[in-house]
Amino acid sequence: MKRRGAEVINGDEIKVIWVMSVKFNTGREQFMRFSILVITSFLISFAAPAHAKVFKCGCYDNGKGSAETIESDSGGKVSCAEKFTSFDNSLSIQESKLKIYIDGDNKIQGDKDTEIRFRPRDGKCLDFVADGWKKSIAYTGPWCSNDSYKTVSLKISQDDGKYTAKFQAQVTGPKTYDGFALFTKAPDSKLYLTTLCLENK
Repeated sequence: MKRRGAEVINGDEIKVIWVMSVKFNTGREQFMRFSILVITSFLISFAAPAHAKVFKCGCYDNGKGSAETIESDSGGKVSCAEKFTSFDNSLSIQESKLKIYIDGDNKIQGDKDTEIRFRPRDGKCLDFVADGWKKSIAYTGPWCSNDSYKTVSLKISQDDGKYTAKFQAQVTGPKTYDGFALFTKAPDSKLYLTTLCLENK
């Protein structure tokens, strides 16, 4: 079901809301402008219903209110706890029992996979990480270091113009977190990270 200026996915209306400017180097500085589709509950389809999930995210800030617009148009499902303005720095998001991390090299992708690092917290162990697109286990633990990360490769897949990597991670307890990374394809044909999210629970 399509609407002008909006899209309905799994019962949730998702709006096309801004044009993002991204600065990158290709021998000289250039600016590219491209539309970004803000997502709410499109990505995750694991055990819990998508409408019940709330995500803590790191959001790209274009200096023109893009991060704030992500929050306001998500219907309360996305909170931009962190904001980033460049693609050469790392980004991390944490909840009480789990922290995820993406480095600058993985914020820009020329292929169809990315690496996200996982670290359990509060004395917990990482039991597994599942790839949401492959519908298979990407890592089997336990990983019990609360001081270092486990790097997991995840598939990026395109669905209706959106490029996403999605996952489910479980720590001992058990406690399970869903999460995702959203990328946008730019005119240089590379994928640029716009949002990295971890379920807030």
